[in-house]
Amino acid sequence: MLRFSAKIARQLLCICCLALFLSSQASAYDSTLIAFESRISNLVYQLSQSIVTVEAVHSVTAPSKYQQSTELVQSHISSGLIIDSIGNILVAGSSIDHSERIIVHYNGLTYDATVRGVDYRTGLALISIAGNPGIAVKMAEVHQCTGQMVIAMGNSYGVRAVPTLGFCAGARADGTVQFSATISSGSVGGGLFDLSGELIGIIIGSLGQQKSPEAGIAVPSISIMEVVGYLKAKGSRPAGYVGITTADFEISPPMALGSVDGRMVNEGPNSYSVDHGVMVTRVVKNSPASRAGLLVGDLLHSINGRDIPSAETLRSLVLATKPGTRVVIGFIRNGVTYSTELQIGQVESYSFVQDPTFTTASATISDRQMMQRQIDSLKTTLRAIEKRLRDGL
Repeated sequence: MLRFSAKIARQLLCICCLALFLSSQASAYDSTLIAFESRISNLVYQLSQSIVTVEAVHSVTAPSKYQQSTELVQSHISSGLIIDSIGNILVAGSSIDHSERIIVHYNGLTYDATVRGVDYRTGLALISIAGNPGIAVKMAEVHQCTGQMVIAMGNSYGVRAVPTLGFCAGARADGTVQFSATISSGSVGGGLFDLSGELIGIIIGSLGQQKSPEAGIAVPSISIMEVVGYLKAKGSRPAGYVGITTADFEISPPMALGSVDGRMVNEGPNSYSVDHGVMVTRVVKNSPASRAGLLVGDLLHSINGRDIPSAETLRSLVLATKPGTRVVIGFIRNGVTYSTELQIGQVESYSFVQDPTFTTASATISDRQMMQRQIDSLKTTLRAIEKRLRDGL
């Protein structure tokens, strides 16, 4: 009986030790989570001191059933980042486009702002106020953030600095940063931060459908100070414009194309291999592209002899080109190679980031249907050319 009681006692002791061990582990996990939550909470408060709400006011004319128009005042809410202690704030240019008055809100205070300049290449604008409402952001010096946890912060439905956690997907072909944190329209102009509190980038928009964006995009911090320096010293920086909507197009297997006196050839000095290009899906009326003779369905493959691997690459090249510059565009139409000289125009709207002549992200259903028809037509043409090349014609 004594041995049996001793055995039970040992078992109870083991159970108690195990329970104590598990309890200590759970307590350790709980304390770790509590510490993480506390750190995030403190970080969010710290970052919120650098974020302002930006209200862009402009007048609109509303039609009336009594044949009289009504003047209304409309406000667009977005975010901004304090970059120094003398009242300079960075915002997304698209959020203040056509505004007649810009108001900055911070902790119950309001300030009238003036535009110092807009960088049409990145979509950032610099505004200034007479005052110093908060704390300047600290710029990150890293060039890559792939896989890194990030915090996106900006105005959301009237709350000045709402945080959302996500991950950085890395740099896109046009130099912007893509991330997975959820944002609202008011978050545009807000900041993308790492967990040390340093600014990774300024949010300028999102990718996907407007009602359910799939990812956010931001101008990286490594570009921001150069932009700020330019805008402070020289004012607005122009960017190039051509007036087309484009889509990436791949040719598999690659095809050798060229022309000699209008005949298709598959070898020789005038022949080259094409495995990708940028298809034109829309041409804006009276735009530089229209004047140069480009048409919907043309497959663009080079600019000044430089290969065009993607629509984003073309967009970046055009934006970075000085308006008035003449460039040579190489393209394929109905299986025949051509080239045309095009004079680069100039972006004249703050909202170029959302302009369909510069991005394919906001293509409508009809645009996609039209693009598919053009793709199908081009595929048919390419198959016919391939057959001619095989037959040696």
